[in-house]
Amino acid sequence: MAAAAAFDPAPSDWDISLHREAPADCDVVVAVGVSVPGALDLDPDRPEAVINAIRRTTMQRRLIVVLGASGGSGATSLALHLAATSARREPTAVVDLHPQRATAVRLGIAEDLPEGSETAVVQPVSGGFRLVLPADDGRDLTAALGDAFERSRRVVVDSPTDRLNDLADTADRVILVLTPTVPAAHQGAALVAAYPDAGWVPVTNRTGPGGETTRVDIERILGLRIAIELPCSPGLRDAEDDSRLLTSALSPWRSRVARLSEAL
Repeated sequence: MAAAAAFDPAPSDWDISLHREAPADCDVVVAVGVSVPGALDLDPDRPEAVINAIRRTTMQRRLIVVLGASGGSGATSLALHLAATSARREPTAVVDLHPQRATAVRLGIAEDLPEGSETAVVQPVSGGFRLVLPADDGRDLTAALGDAFERSRRVVVDSPTDRLNDLADTADRVILVLTPTVPAAHQGAALVAAYPDAGWVPVTNRTGPGGETTRVDIERILGLRIAIELPCSPGLRDAEDDSRLLTSALSPWRSRVARLSEAL
């Protein structure tokens, strides 16, 4: 009865069946009242917990790279807000490959982190995700990603453009953040041409008022469709000044980031 009750709220597309022995072709085994190596244990007092455990076990890992076509595009803020949105659904981490620790500076915690570390710094932050900062040499990407995926299913990498060569082949998606200007579009087009198979997701982020460059103009230069346009957001500017993330449910900027996160 406990096993049946545990799976009442399970997704309708799950194929659930009872067995005396674990079948060879199943994705997850849940043990009820017995010890089975590698199985999830069902707690009769908390039957809903097994659903969440199965989701964590079977959830596909995703590596999302965020980079700016030019400086000041808002790529770091976008990476952090994508992670905060994702963290409400699944364990998420941000790996910061900028030598100056851009994400820690943006969150106002750079001075609280250890210097001279020989291993990656893994820091839970207020957005509900973990921040992973590689060792001070900044080159051991494999170790940093390993630390991130050890705790998370989705990893967002805030990367400078010069690290794309290390990431293009392994990333599920590369979000290219552009200010809506012709120079930024040309810089983005050069990156796209250099890595044509990188799984590009172009995003325009209007960091200030002004500008006559249209979406059509940018798409023509890039040779790609713009996935989403982020509007100018005074609230985001205020949040950046206070070293916090934008949390207002009324913010058009934040709601569009949430849509982007869900699509990824």
